[in-house]
Amino acid sequence: MNVLKKLFPAVCAAALALSLLSFGAAAEDGEPDLHINGKVLEYDEKHAYDIASCYCLDKTSELETLGQLSATGNMIGSSTENIPALEVDQSGGLTFTYTYCNALFNDDKFNWHITDDTCSEVDGVKLGGKIGTGAIVIETSYDRENWTVAEKYLDILRIPEGAFDSRSYTADCIQLTEGCYFRVIVAYKLEIQLDDTKFWFIDTSDKDRKRVAEVYEFYAVSQSSDEVSVIANENKLPVGTLYAAGDNSGYSGSREVGTKDPHYGWKMGSFYLSGYSEVKDGDVLIKNGNEAVSLWFNLSQFDLNKLHGDKDLSIKPDTNGSDSYFGVSGADFRRGALIVRRTDQNGIVGEPQVTADFLGSAETPFKDMLVQYFDEGDYEVALDYRINEDGFLFFSDQYDYRIFFTFKVRNSGCTLALPDNGTGEDLEDASSTICGFKISSPSSEYLKFKVSLSRWTEKENGYTETHIYDRAASADEVFDEEGIYTVTAVNPATDPQGEEPFIRRIYVGADEVIRAYVSGKNPDMTVNMIADCLAEGGTVAEDGTVIPPPEPEEDSSSEAEAPRFIIPAEFSEADTKTEVVPEGTAYDSPGPSFPIIPLLCAAVTAGAAVFFLYVGRHRDDE
Repeated sequence: MNVLKKLFPAVCAAALALSLLSFGAAAEDGEPDLHINGKVLEYDEKHAYDIASCYCLDKTSELETLGQLSATGNMIGSSTENIPALEVDQSGGLTFTYTYCNALFNDDKFNWHITDDTCSEVDGVKLGGKIGTGAIVIETSYDRENWTVAEKYLDILRIPEGAFDSRSYTADCIQLTEGCYFRVIVAYKLEIQLDDTKFWFIDTSDKDRKRVAEVYEFYAVSQSSDEVSVIANENKLPVGTLYAAGDNSGYSGSREVGTKDPHYGWKMGSFYLSGYSEVKDGDVLIKNGNEAVSLWFNLSQFDLNKLHGDKDLSIKPDTNGSDSYFGVSGADFRRGALIVRRTDQNGIVGEPQVTADFLGSAETPFKDMLVQYFDEGDYEVALDYRINEDGFLFFSDQYDYRIFFTFKVRNSGCTLALPDNGTGEDLEDASSTICGFKISSPSSEYLKFKVSLSRWTEKENGYTETHIYDRAASADEVFDEEGIYTVTAVNPATDPQGEEPFIRRIYVGADEVIRAYVSGKNPDMTVNMIADCLAEGGTVAEDGTVIPPPEPEEDSSSEAEAPRFIIPAEFSEADTKTEVVPEGTAYDSPGPSFPIIPLLCAAVTAGAAVFFLYVGRHRDDE
């Protein structure tokens, strides 16, 4: 009984935590979304959204809410005390999304529905505008006490129909590496009409209004991987150049730091790239399949409020930051913002990813901090921060600085798959299919593909070949037209001259002659030789080998069975000598089988008898 009493609190805590987690239906990629349940807080119309001072009505899973929060990513485990805790595979990342169900956004005035809210503050966070039809505030914390705003959205339902039905946030590598608490607050105002009365043309109906806040909170951390850490630290490429970026000009300056700059002669920190096999052309990082290119940062300052040991120099939070190069404006950079932008293999430039308070999250000096992993692509990276220099009395000067660099990531190797459109199996070189195939799973997104097509046609004088085309191709392109395809791929990053291409030849069609020809199992036979062999009764094995027609059998019924002689054992060797017939001697075809030897013996015996009778009578006469 005492044991049960001790275990009861732990069991209750676990049950409460698990009630906050539920797995939804499988996503398109086969991985289930993780639905995160929160709590619902309710306020009267006159009170603002103060989380700590409000009574919790119930879990979001039990009440009608504006939407639902779910997380996607390669989540390899979860554990908790009283809030959900997710362990995430770093390579998969973590994205959580609030999806509107719009059940409260209706025109039925006699049911609770969304109405405009003029409040511009949620739990002490200044929104910079009115809540309107609803607001979403995303906060992060490393200790669950000091929260910083990561993102905020206002008037979320007043948008063109179909433009947005959700809002998402992707955790950055630093948050997942260090372990981070996330809090999502969804605030909105509801109204219901209790009666329907008018005084002349004036609506005098009685209405009730309330404010509601949905609060979701969870913890996420990436899976530690010793293997990745070893790979990431084998090679190091220092990157980043420091520039004086002007004074409140969107960090657009690119002047070299001079002797009059307060930043002269010392550095804030250093970046380096790791997790690659070799570097080409100075900034192209080639990696193998088991490697992960990563960016690391090492902070060189012990105290952000006393830079380079000078009490007059400090990092000044930039609460209304902008970066003209990346097109970022009105963002809360706080103590430095890291901005990363990727351009893909098709030249499409992605949206810049901003990590605010970068220097604040790297406060452990002279320690390598993992910033982010990178897939293939072209990357631009900048760290924008502002330094404050105290002057005489209350005067101070501000200086904007920027560390900037670019690099490219490419996979090594040159391989791909050509799955059969019917079976899905990868077609090897010299294979055949009747369903066609597609180019899939290239080892690098930057491979260059070329496809040529030729077709053999049977005519009166035999088969003739016609060249159809020779053109560039792309990944996921499908080929199902009949003919012989030659697929060639080259990796321009590792083989710019195309000296080691990937080549496969595939036949699409049902002609057994061409299937045998493409298989490579009959190197000494031309197409027409194979056709002649099949016309004579030959066949084609499953692997494409041509099997010749069988030889004609001899007719045994036209030849007599050779007589058999049993030679007694007492016969001497001289008695058993046989005549050697020269090879090639012609024989008349023997007739039907007849007992010749016995008749001859009988005739000789009869003759002898007659002879002896004749001799006997002759002696008697004498």
